[in-house]
Amino acid sequence: MFLQNSTRIGNIQDVYKAQGLLMVVKYSLPDVMGFILKKRGPEQAEKDLRDIGKTIAERILMVWKPKSTNPVEVLNEIKKKFFSGKKVRGEVLERFGKAPSKILIHEKDCPVCPEEKGEELEVSQVHYCSAISGFTEALLNYLVSTKQTLYTKASCKTVASVGSGDKDCQMLIELKYGGE
Repeated sequence: MFLQNSTRIGNIQDVYKAQGLLMVVKYSLPDVMGFILKKRGPEQAEKDLRDIGKTIAERILMVWKPKSTNPVEVLNEIKKKFFSGKKVRGEVLERFGKAPSKILIHEKDCPVCPEEKGEELEVSQVHYCSAISGFTEALLNYLVSTKQTLYTKASCKTVASVGSGDKDCQMLIELKYGGE
């Protein structure tokens, strides 16, 4: 797995310096995606991206913890802390009692998808920002594991991506509760 052999992430200043690295990632992602697609195929490429995001979240959690337990607020906290850009918007699709159980996140300013038309992937079933879904899922399940939430399991999946030719990026968050 990505960063598997890394034993030192550094201090929080090192994490902030990673914004420069984010620019490198953003502009090299099309080439990386092409390589993964060629070697692993579309389905495995999507899984690989999610795993990369989960691993990055595990490393970041060594030096930073989210303040909120609300999935939309957690995403906005991440954007403010590590990326620049507009806040995400969450649309509750289903509820378990009064609590949201299915949330569709709309992202107009994705930190990893290409900004220019024509940079989209040729394989539309692979989403550039699947790594963000893996990252988000790992953060939300960290909150579950530390018993900070009412939900007992979180899963996230990118369902639309600018990098795959869609109008905006969308992530579906499903939250399970003890009685479900």
